[in-house]
Amino acid sequence: MVFSSLVFSCNKVSELPTQPNIIVFLVNDMSVMDTSSPFATNLKGELIKHPLNNYYKTPHMEVLVKQGAKLTNFY
Repeated sequence: MVFSSLVFSCNKVSELPTQPNIIVFLVNDMSVMDTSSPFATNLKGELIKHPLNNYYKTPHMEVLVKQGAKLTNFY
C-alpha cells in the first residue's frame, strides 16, 4: 500500500497545472512609507520616495514588487 501511494504521488513537474501565484498582504495601519519600496505616487502616477523608505529594510517585498504587480491605489 505504501509503495502504490509513492508511485502515484510522483508526478512530473510538467504535468502540474501552471496557475499564477497570488500573494495578498493584509496589514493593519501600514502607511506608504513603512517599507523600503515606495508606494506613494504623485498626480502623474510617478513614485515618490519618502525618507522613511530608506529607514525600513524589506528586501523580500522589494523582490516581489520587481517581479509582480504593485497596487498603489487602495482604500
